[in-house]
Amino acid sequence: MQSAVLLVTLCFAGICCQQLCDYPPSDWCSTWEIAKSCKVEQQCIEYYSRTKKDIKTSKEPAVQVELYYESLCGGCRSTLVLQLFPTWLMLNEIMNVTLVPYGNAQEKNVSGKWEFTCQHGPNECYVNTIEACVMYHLQDIESYFPVIFCIELSANMTSALEPVSKVN
Repeated sequence: MQSAVLLVTLCFAGICCQQLCDYPPSDWCSTWEIAKSCKVEQQCIEYYSRTKKDIKTSKEPAVQVELYYESLCGGCRSTLVLQLFPTWLMLNEIMNVTLVPYGNAQEKNVSGKWEFTCQHGPNECYVNTIEACVMYHLQDIESYFPVIFCIELSANMTSALEPVSKVN
């Protein structure tokens, strides 16, 4: 009788798991997309933060990722917030990330003074400048990437920057 209850329970659990996730548990933390589809993002972040020392076991060089982005570009923001930052949280031991908040800006020297024009207007140039200053002053990506993430995640970036821009 107990084995029948156990069998029914396991079958029910298998059905429930199949409905929630189309991947085997061994793959759940292999990519951020799979972790999201299986609704285990937090568990994967915790797993990788606990096993950080074991992630980089090979002598292979770290993967270099450079993102040249525009702070007010929807596609750039989506890439940074939904893909790069979560991946970096899980795999920062094997990644060297360089962020360049410049993207499609144009610069020209006018009478010895540099003027910048950004694709999405003056507010984008302002946010790009603040993000570059944050990176310059904090220097370490582990310090500044979470700040950049919060700025890029905010609905109104210029108002989100007010406290940051007043820091000396």
